[in-house]
Amino acid sequence: TAGPLLTGDGIVLVTGDGIAVWLDPATGTITGDYQLTGLRDGHGPYRTAGPGAPTAPVLAGRDPVVVLLDGSAWRLRPGGPELAGDAGAPVTTRPAALRPDTLAVLTAGALLCFLDLGGHEAGRR
Repeated sequence: TAGPLLTGDGIVLVTGDGIAVWLDPATGTITGDYQLTGLRDGHGPYRTAGPGAPTAPVLAGRDPVVVLLDGSAWRLRPGGPELAGDAGAPVTTRPAALRPDTLAVLTAGALLCFLDLGGHEAGRR
């Protein structure tokens, strides 16, 4: 399990198996949880299900976003995930939010992708 992230909607954490869990910061009570499915099979250690989340979510604007092993980026909401973008290749490093609408993602093949969190890839280097 990667480190928790405090947001305006509560505390969110994502397990290595890709399960997002929302907690009430005042009580620690679980207020929601769901399995992230990804877009492709992902491979990584310490997983029993799902594509896996290799790192903690990051804040992009007001929204927490997590990038799964398969390279898909997901906006985490208490009611469920929303696809935010896709690097199109495996990712094992933590992304960086450059702006509220742009995420920098380094793929396992050393390709730097800039994801437009509106769901379109902004560019590659």
